Amino acid sequence: MGKRGNGEGSIYFQASRQRYAAAVTLDDGTRRVFYGKTRPTVAKKLRDALTRKEQGLPFISEQLTVGAWLDYWLEEVVKVEREPTTYAMYEIMVRKHIKPHLGRVRLAKLQPEQVERWLRQLERDGASLETRRSAMVRLRTALNLALKRGHIAATWQRSLSDHG
Repeated sequence: MGKRGNGEGSIYFQASRQRYAAAVTLDDGTRRVFYGKTRPTVAKKLRDALTRKEQGLPFISEQLTVGAWLDYWLEEVVKVEREPTTYAMYEIMVRKHIKPHLGRVRLAKLQPEQVERWLRQLERDGASLETRRSAMVRLRTALNLALKRGHIAATWQRSLSDHG
């Protein structure tokens, strides 16, 4: 196996952490590193990253949590584009009903089943139908923006429209 060319990424084993890593340099000069327990796992992540780079698509952050994304969405989108009273209502909805249940979940790892369990838990906790609907609308709106910006996979497209 020969040496990879510039921009083709690299795969290496981190003995101190007993894991494989793959790195790719982006067009802006920054490097993205992906980790995994096996070489094939990391090789697939590298192939996916190179495909995204080639297609000009943004990279999905594996560290960003639902809570951090909701905080960003509230401060940088809702607060800027909506009335202060709307922002205040959204912030309460996010703080009281969404973040306690889904806030620590990594955005890229969020599954539709987790959203379904969250909605059922809200119902068990006594949240009204209107509160559950409103919370779901806020989450869907924030996740649609995350999808549009490439923070979550496109597989969410159908799931987001299923919950209404």
